[in-house]
Amino acid sequence: MIKLANRIHGIVLGGTLALFLLMDLFPKRGPADWRYTGSDPARTVLNLGYPLAVVIYDKTQSPPVIFTPLAQLLLPAQFLTIGLVVFAPNLARWGKKWMGRNPAVVP
Repeated sequence: MIKLANRIHGIVLGGTLALFLLMDLFPKRGPADWRYTGSDPARTVLNLGYPLAVVIYDKTQSPPVIFTPLAQLLLPAQFLTIGLVVFAPNLARWGKKWMGRNPAVVP
């Protein structure tokens, strides 16, 4: 049972990481998905992210990498989600230990 739980945990962790990498690094060439200082809709840039670009690479700008304001919310939320997935088996184990020590809590 433990090996199956470890395998399921690995699949969930790998799937979550793959989904977030696809969301953040999916390249799309074309006009910028969102406006920024110095942007020109006629200029082709590299939009990274799906469905909305989180990062835009524009070699004519200095610095060439521009983060969307949404990245300030999106990236920490993704790190928190990955952290919860990584520590989920430990949280479950710690919860069982705590529930076993507290007689007031009925399992």
